[in-house]
Amino acid sequence: MAKRKPRRADGATTEAASPLIDLQPHSTISVLATRKMFNAAGLTTLPLIPGGKSCVIKGWTTMPSSDLWEEAEDDANIGLRCGDGGLGALDPDDERANRAIASWHKGMGIDPVGVVTRPDRMQYYLLTEFPEGFHRGTLTDLNGDALGPHSLSCTAPSRVNGFQRYLVGDIGQLTYVQFRDLPVTWAAQHKLTIPAELEGRLAELGLYGLGLRATRANTNTLDCVRLFGFSEQWIEEAGRLASRLHATKPGHPVQLESGAYYPSRSEAIWSITRTLLKVDWDIEKICEFIGHVPGRMVDIEDDVRRCQATLISERMPLIEQLEQLPETLDTSRHATGRATDGKVMSGLLRLAIQFGPEFGHETRRVGFMAGRSLDPTHNSLKRLIVAGRVEYYQDKRRHGYRLVQPKVQPERKPKSAHVIRLRSWDKPFILAGECCRLGCTEPRASSRKNAKYCVTHRTENQARWTNRARCVSSGCTRRRVAGSAYCRGHGGS
Repeated sequence: MAKRKPRRADGATTEAASPLIDLQPHSTISVLATRKMFNAAGLTTLPLIPGGKSCVIKGWTTMPSSDLWEEAEDDANIGLRCGDGGLGALDPDDERANRAIASWHKGMGIDPVGVVTRPDRMQYYLLTEFPEGFHRGTLTDLNGDALGPHSLSCTAPSRVNGFQRYLVGDIGQLTYVQFRDLPVTWAAQHKLTIPAELEGRLAELGLYGLGLRATRANTNTLDCVRLFGFSEQWIEEAGRLASRLHATKPGHPVQLESGAYYPSRSEAIWSITRTLLKVDWDIEKICEFIGHVPGRMVDIEDDVRRCQATLISERMPLIEQLEQLPETLDTSRHATGRATDGKVMSGLLRLAIQFGPEFGHETRRVGFMAGRSLDPTHNSLKRLIVAGRVEYYQDKRRHGYRLVQPKVQPERKPKSAHVIRLRSWDKPFILAGECCRLGCTEPRASSRKNAKYCVTHRTENQARWTNRARCVSSGCTRRRVAGSAYCRGHGGS
């Protein structure tokens, strides 16, 4: 039987396809003609590095297209700036997501228009009105991204990893779709700006480790991170990870020297951002430290700000607990001890906000944050342990005091109840203690869990199963040979 030829999202076979741009070598295609075609459709084109998916010049999100093309090379790849003219892109990451997005187009009655990025992958274009603050989302229950403003799409006739991309459908006939109808998941907390009210609250508390300049203005001028000796070590680790990040190709995991790896470059960027936020670097300094990552379709600043907003949302329970913490605690008999306990508890909360609640801290570090000397801090920590507010944490790598962590009980598998397997001649519903055979109301022969029948039917069943193993010759009681109906004496083999 002849093997079916692979089909694209529009239903045509690959060989019979007639894309908008001919499949010919990249060097022979007129870049100027391609730009005119996209500009006639109301889209903004960008020059990309040859063989890559990143723009030539940093700041492409706001610069005019004509200024960017002045410094482009002759063999530059071509990209489309999402957001301009309402252009959006659905970018599935695997074959399953690609089929799901193609089915979504069919269900909506939309002809797919997009660019084939791989033999089994396609990026779908459409027009929509993006909500305020949207830049990038994820496909609902699928592996893939939804590209909006501040994102770009590497389009045809670009050549990436040896594959020349080509268009499917008419780029001038893009369909407008309401944003709420798109298979896109996007939460409001993904906005890249922190509310002014929240920023004011954080500035009044004067917290470290959140990367806010307003917060740093009200903190102690002495850098507690450098005092504790973490700054240089964490910056070195972030620098090594950044060098690995720049050496990783798009779509590949970021490998570390230890053998561990990050599944994607975005996760590596988030790890660098979280590490440098602990050192209390601001957003601009972190972006400058990471630098331009080749092949990234989203600005580094967007990822860094999103990571900062996510970190603040994770620390909000601790921040609210710090705001509601009284100046004195009833953990001591003396007024001085109660005030010290309040300061020490406040210092532990500040350390948990900066480093994370799972991190343990030494007595001198807690005392520095609380503004108390070593001995009063040590005695206060003992009282807080007795009161159930603080615990002493120790493992193979570190030890110290930290806030009491909620204990997560492991899920216990329920004890498997004995299930009586019924046969075709048994009752569909069984009364307790009654024989399972249809039409029989006699009590079961035994009270054991696996007892199913009365004495009569149990004997009958035993005889039935015993006879199944006997030779079928008349009068013979010998066992059958495996795979035969006869014993060895009657020709079984």
